[in-house]
Amino acid sequence: MTDRVMLVAPGIVGSKQTAQQMRALARTGCLHPAVRQLAVAITEPADARDYDDHALLLRRWLATHVKFTRDPPVAEMVQYPWDLVAQANTEGPVTGDCDCIATLAASLGCAVGMRFRFVLVGFPTAGVVDSQVPLTHVYTELLGRSGWKDMDVTRPAAAEPITVARRVIVSG
Repeated sequence: MTDRVMLVAPGIVGSKQTAQQMRALARTGCLHPAVRQLAVAITEPADARDYDDHALLLRRWLATHVKFTRDPPVAEMVQYPWDLVAQANTEGPVTGDCDCIATLAASLGCAVGMRFRFVLVGFPTAGVVDSQVPLTHVYTELLGRSGWKDMDVTRPAAAEPITVARRVIVSG
């Protein structure tokens, strides 16, 4: 398995650098034959024009085939989506942190024609002004017919909405 290890700047600059790398990997990944083949197989039961169903099927697949695992504290690693697909096809559940999972979700959605965006969030922190809260989590949203669909499988689909102090959108 190959990881892209990035040295990024601290703070919002580093978060945006990571998101830009994720976008590049997602765009490249959606063209990879293995990613496209998996995305088509996952969404096959849906009507080809119903992107809400596509998003639902992709989210269900992610929820059952992904295991959240933190990066080492010394680096930001983003795994290639095609490597995660290969891992899913040969070893079972894929492992990665939120940026790996978000990149895979974006690649799968993009592979079947869906627009994507990354949502970077920071959570409320005592004593820190909201505009200065570090962005510590990222997830993908895919555009369905009825709006943006949350692909964050690091928390249950039926969970209460997360409270965020800061939110930054990076278009796919």
